[in-house]
Amino acid sequence: MKEYILEACVDSVESAMAAVEGGADRLELCGNLIIGGTTPGPWLFDEIRKRSDIRKLKIRWIFASMH
Repeated sequence: MKEYILEACVDSVESAMAAVEGGADRLELCGNLIIGGTTPGPWLFDEIRKRSDIRKLKIRWIFASMH
């Protein structure tokens, strides 16, 4: 019996598919992880849903203010 949930933070379709192949149960979708993460575009969510069977997608919403 599995006693954990493996969540991977991803910012591309390719990294999402690698996470799924590696056993991820849940994905945290971000944009621009190289700079700490930003709100992903809706296309990323749609593309990952088309290409994987993961249905528990967590979207990380970050609103950056520009000063």
